[in-house]
Amino acid sequence: MALQVEAKLESNRKRKQYLELLNKFRAEYFNDPNIKKYKLKHWDSIRSSGIIPLLLFQNNTPIGCVELTVGNSGPKSILNLTTVYFLPKYRSQGYAYDIYRFVEAQAERDGMWFGIHIEQSSLLKNLEKFKQLGFVCADRIADWGTDHHYNETTWILFSKYYAKRFYPLGNIPKIIENELEVA
Repeated sequence: MALQVEAKLESNRKRKQYLELLNKFRAEYFNDPNIKKYKLKHWDSIRSSGIIPLLLFQNNTPIGCVELTVGNSGPKSILNLTTVYFLPKYRSQGYAYDIYRFVEAQAERDGMWFGIHIEQSSLLKNLEKFKQLGFVCADRIADWGTDHHYNETTWILFSKYYAKRFYPLGNIPKIIENELEVA
């Protein structure tokens, strides 16, 4: 992988780089340049919330950030990839795929399930891409009782059927359509 992943952000310089990328992600994602910016003084609260921050480099240049969380599904812990952000010029180069596979391998090595969080609108827009990446099933975040708060219905995608209740990825659009008709 041409991408270097740094998990232990021990120096204040690396923490600041991570927070700068996280702030760019938040401003872009929420389409709000005035959204609250995280500063170094927020570092301990970010870490104590269970977020595992990763800084991504190419040739010693920070190009993105990732957030992971560990949850519990009952029979096993689950390593959740909750945020993936790359600076615009580093997108569409296969890095997200590399990150998915890297985190999935870590989860398997540690005897955990692996899932990625994706908001419903992004899932519907990118459904075929996720299938091509090897994701086969999904479940709603709300069904897991997590502490994560999202702006819209959010799903966890899996590359394996860890539980019978998971929905096949191809059925998701129809499930959503049926739910909208009922509502």
